[in-house]
Amino acid sequence: MGQVLVHEEPHDIFVARYVGDVSGADVVRLTEELQRRMAGKPHAFLLSDFHHLGRVSADARSAGVDMLRDLHLRGTAIIGASVHIRVISKLVFKATELLNKSVERPMRFFDTEAEALAWLTERSRELAPPSRLSQRLSDL
Repeated sequence: MGQVLVHEEPHDIFVARYVGDVSGADVVRLTEELQRRMAGKPHAFLLSDFHHLGRVSADARSAGVDMLRDLHLRGTAIIGASVHIRVISKLVFKATELLNKSVERPMRFFDTEAEALAWLTERSRELAPPSRLSQRLSDL
């Protein structure tokens, strides 16, 4: 049984580091933790670090589709994914897109954590509501 370590970065970016084999129960626990942490946030983003990921069970893949559907993430970055995990991730994201077409939820693969965080930070800035000052300036 593996574990998933989660911490929050600025701009409502959550980082999940997978260690060892992942089961459906692991993904359900991760989903519940992220739901608690994301409560009340207008947008949330996920960086998944798969550098130390072991095997992914079939029930973990199914729970992954549910997780992506339930969390309403506005961007997901993945680092450390093997070719096999990239294929699985693309299939999971495609299934999620088919179930929920109303919101843009892009997923990208990156070589480094810095690149992934930069992209997620930019996504956060793009989706942030305009400040009062910028609204006033645009009204002029």
